Amino acid sequence: MPGGRSVAGRPAIEALYQRFFGSFAVEHEATIAEVQVHGDWAITWGSEQMTLTPSVGGAPTTLQGFGMSLLRRGTDRRWRYARGINNLVPEMPPIRD
Repeated sequence: MPGGRSVAGRPAIEALYQRFFGSFAVEHEATIAEVQVHGDWAITWGSEQMTLTPSVGGAPTTLQGFGMSLLRRGTDRRWRYARGINNLVPEMPPIRD
């Protein structure tokens, strides 16, 4: 998560997402701008926007930024998420002249 610590391993990632999705209603949109495949590895890059509404009430927060994911193809030929990073930050108001 932006500003958070790196998370590794299925149990840690599952716990993180249970807390996250238990705390917010999430609307997420991602646009993939580029995909590169290199053997059994693939890299994706694109933009993201996420609106988080606290489950306990309160104003929603919209985050936007870019993300990159690394996928690995297994021996069963299926692609699986291996690593990811993003720089989502609160949406900034437009700059006016």
